[in-house]
Amino acid sequence: MEIELNYIKNEEDIQKFAENYYEFSLHAKKNRNVSIFIAIFFSLVGALLLYSVFKEDGPLTYLAALVLLLIITIPISIKGNKDQYIKEIKKQLVSYDIGSLGKHKAILSDNEVHVSYLPNNQKKERNMTNKWDDFDFYNRDGDHFFLYINKSDLIYHIKAGEKADTIDDLLREKRLSKQEKNKK
Repeated sequence: MEIELNYIKNEEDIQKFAENYYEFSLHAKKNRNVSIFIAIFFSLVGALLLYSVFKEDGPLTYLAALVLLLIITIPISIKGNKDQYIKEIKKQLVSYDIGSLGKHKAILSDNEVHVSYLPNNQKKERNMTNKWDDFDFYNRDGDHFFLYINKSDLIYHIKAGEKADTIDDLLREKRLSKQEKNKK
């Protein structure tokens, strides 16, 4: 069995890719953990400073200040980190002439996945091919599929259009686990 897809990626598609990358890639998860660590560190420092000012009020004041600072800084840090991270990914993929935008061709066969970026431009064409065993998991967002290879921080972004359900069936047949976004 072989499924061939021809599609065009635009900036909206890059936005979906950036959001998905932030949600599921190991690199982004590490980045989020660093951001949380920094928020906790600054909360502790802030609480210590407040405690030194109000130390006659006792340790409860310190604990209350620490909890309040954590409640405030961690969500702000995560939100700021996410917005900045997605913005940087989009900037890299849209501003550099690397073939993220424009025509793409994907061939999903029994043995491998092959994607060509800018397949009609011999000077700029880029190709990627991986065996099914290389992939760790996938995520689906409408007719967009994101196939992840964690060890190389590589993601295949495929637009399936009307063949989305067929692609989903193929990925399940290949025993790729499907990751879902956290529903908040």
